[in-house]
Amino acid sequence: MYLKDIPTGNTPFMNRIKEFFIYLSKPESNSDWRHVVFKFFLPFVFAAAGLFIIYSFLFAVTGSDRKFWYLFGFMTVYFLPPLGKETVIPAYLGVLNKLPSGLPHIINPNPFPEVAEVLLISFSITFIDTIVSLFLVWNFDILKKIPGIGHILTTVETKGAKILKDKPWIKRLAFTGDLLFVMFPLQGSGGVGASIIGKAIGLSPYRTVLAVFLGTLIGTLLIGFGTIGALVIVSSFNVIQLILAAIAVCIFITQYILYREYWSEEDVEE
Repeated sequence: MYLKDIPTGNTPFMNRIKEFFIYLSKPESNSDWRHVVFKFFLPFVFAAAGLFIIYSFLFAVTGSDRKFWYLFGFMTVYFLPPLGKETVIPAYLGVLNKLPSGLPHIINPNPFPEVAEVLLISFSITFIDTIVSLFLVWNFDILKKIPGIGHILTTVETKGAKILKDKPWIKRLAFTGDLLFVMFPLQGSGGVGASIIGKAIGLSPYRTVLAVFLGTLIGTLLIGFGTIGALVIVSSFNVIQLILAAIAVCIFITQYILYREYWSEEDVEE
């Protein structure tokens, strides 16, 4: 059992809580069908409860449901690939609204102060990744047997093995490595990729979910506040200056790639 050593004291309530988590931490191979069904559907209950709380909070604050549906749209876009938090968060924070007039804008109903908006989108994306991670660590072996979904998970698992091969520091750091992996917007990072990597390096299900939660929360906050800072800087430039800056960045990236390729070829020849 993963959680058998949790200190709970002697109160009946805490003992019941401990028994509940021990029950959830049973491997599927030692579980009856009721346990399997319970763990399969419980994340959906958590997801529905979380969305209801977000809806109720935003409705109570704004007096309308428009803010919730605006947020929910970005949550849906994030949930569906290929866009990640490094794209969704700046878009939610109104990057398009800060660009020169004539370009498409997105209207944010009942806008909050910038810090509050960052916290709102960060916690919402963290909520998505945590629920997805919980669902995967509980049901990974079952999902692999489902046609279509199993093929997708096998593909992601293969990519996860390649990531571990290319980035061995993740495995060496274990929990911290999985946290850092999901924290930074790397290819394949996120709730799904980090959950599979956590499983591959031997983390317990709950340590994997905790790594996903903390990594996503820290990463989204960094992206959110970084976006606000970047918008302050960008807003002080005109269109021509922005175009010239973009060209300079592209040239720098191209030179860097060519530089790396040149030295990699030199290493091969040696």
